[in-house]
Amino acid sequence: MQQNELRGTHLSDLYFEHVAARGLIDVMPYRRFTDMLNQRDRSFFTLREGTVQAVEQPFASQKGQHTVIVPRLSVICGLMVEESKPPSSFSAAEYRVKKNPRPAFCSFGPYAILGYFHMRAEQEVLDMFELMQEDFIPFTNCNFYMLAQPNVQPRSVNLVVVNRSKIGTFYFMD
Repeated sequence: MQQNELRGTHLSDLYFEHVAARGLIDVMPYRRFTDMLNQRDRSFFTLREGTVQAVEQPFASQKGQHTVIVPRLSVICGLMVEESKPPSSFSAAEYRVKKNPRPAFCSFGPYAILGYFHMRAEQEVLDMFELMQEDFIPFTNCNFYMLAQPNVQPRSVNLVVVNRSKIGTFYFMD
């Protein structure tokens, strides 16, 4: 088993107001990337092999050479670039709740996504946003847009986790 598999490490891009950071995030002992960002007992976390740059520039390489300390609530959104497999003893299926994916648009700060928002069939979206405890909410199968750069093609990404307090607009597209 590789070292990353033991750690539950994901190569991730984190976006802030004016900069973006890329590096390895260790999500274990948490189950998922979203769970790690939602841990309120931690104000900061680290990106290993990290790099930081202006958001206008595409990442030149997969990883950097620095340990980057990140304040959790200053993250506008996180994109999981590459997911490692969890340890073989781990089974996420027992933690999953049946949810229905719905196509949605969401803007937050200078960014926006078109992707799928997952919610329980019996939930109302406004009630869910008002009552949810999590700071970060996941969207899957997304196109990620940089609104300040309309000429830049959107990035296709499997998972985008958005800081709920930074959401400007949200609506379903079905």
